[in-house]
Amino acid sequence: MKNNGYNIRIVCLNPVDLLYKQTETQKLKTMKKQLKIKNYTYNFIGGGWNTQGGKTKKQAISLAKKRWGANHEVNENSFRISSEEEMKNLLSLFW
Repeated sequence: MKNNGYNIRIVCLNPVDLLYKQTETQKLKTMKKQLKIKNYTYNFIGGGWNTQGGKTKKQAISLAKKRWGANHEVNENSFRISSEEEMKNLLSLFW
């Protein structure tokens, strides 16, 4: 075989390496699924509530603080993933 200046390397993986590689791929897929945007409900310190989307709770808190600035004090401890039932209950206050 003529060498055209390319380095050709053949790697043979043993079954353990293949299993490890497959496991790592599955972990990455799982992480991508988990990092979908979730809807968080939170409260203000003076009263009231709102929702904020975010991939993580930390991101949602940061976005909510930026959103409201100094106008409203966001209660960081009140952030929770919004359930469908909770949203129905909260929105029923407006109907």
